[in-house]
Amino acid sequence: MLLEALARVLEPGGVVCAYLPTTPQIQQFVLALRPSGFLHIETFETLKRGWHVTERSVRPDHRMQGHTGFLTVARRVGPQA
Repeated sequence: MLLEALARVLEPGGVVCAYLPTTPQIQQFVLALRPSGFLHIETFETLKRGWHVTERSVRPDHRMQGHTGFLTVARRVGPQA
């Protein structure tokens, strides 16, 4: 698995960040992190809202798009933490 390879090359204290578009993928990833030596696991949802920027104004776009995905961040602490 990719996490096992990442755990071998990432120094303790290193951070992994993954973009995951679905909740089943989040669950699978997060449950695999701890046995691979990762802790301080945090998952949060991202929302996308564009901004209109010109010389005369800076404002959010009139149209807000909904859910775009999830980010999961974890820190490598060592094997079998």
